[in-house]
Amino acid sequence: MQYDPSETALLHPEQQPALLSKDKKWTSHATCAELSRLAYWRFEQGGEALAALENILGNAQLGKPQLFKNAESSTQAFAVSSADDNTSYLAFRGTQADDMTDLITDIRFFPADWNGRGKVHSGFLASFQSIEKELDAWFRQCTANTVWICGHSLGAALATLAAAKFHGTRLVNFGSPCVGNPEFAASFTGREVARYVNCADFVTRLPPESSFYQHLQGLRYIDRNGVILPAMDNAAMEVDQDLAAAAYMLDYATQAGSVPFRSMADHAPVNYVRALLGEL
Repeated sequence: MQYDPSETALLHPEQQPALLSKDKKWTSHATCAELSRLAYWRFEQGGEALAALENILGNAQLGKPQLFKNAESSTQAFAVSSADDNTSYLAFRGTQADDMTDLITDIRFFPADWNGRGKVHSGFLASFQSIEKELDAWFRQCTANTVWICGHSLGAALATLAAAKFHGTRLVNFGSPCVGNPEFAASFTGREVARYVNCADFVTRLPPESSFYQHLQGLRYIDRNGVILPAMDNAAMEVDQDLAAAAYMLDYATQAGSVPFRSMADHAPVNYVRALLGEL
């Protein structure tokens, strides 16, 4: 699968074809990556978009999705279970470039009290709280032995809050910004967390780490060649990112339809899926 530098991949993942299928055995993390990308499909509009999502999930031997949506906060997510109901996935939608409400959510970065340990990003918290009651109801009736919570970008932040509230779940996020302070991050100690960072992805540097914001454990770094490396020191990552940025300027930056910088292209959901599919 080729690296995708296109504006469509970054700004409109819902316009790209689905990849999930039953043709080969997908790992749980790869499934989470693709479900996080499919969460961008405008299923809240019903009609063809919802029917297409249901068809894709069905073909992958997953059940009918349960939708979570709040028009006022522009928050969307869906839950889906395996055919035997032993495994469930909860996927949150990330920032939509054409949705001003999402952009306002992202920039409301002042820390707010969390109903748990630490403080969290106030915009993410407000978005999560807008569908929290519906999520509570779903978890009360969920009988799965394993629940994966996932998301990309803003969706990764919302997934993190959901995992913080619903203990016993497994968190897999992609291109996540920082969500809370060090005390909040420490609340995940001992939990199953996979935090994927695709090389130069700029969103993973926001808000900057400080006494107010700190990333969770569980870094899975994707290098410039799309290889997942569980452990890599900061200096090595910086070198890798510099090489990636230079190569991008030569290979993609001037191509029609490409985003101008590697730091932007690396945030595209499909490029996270690409790395996970490389492990299959």
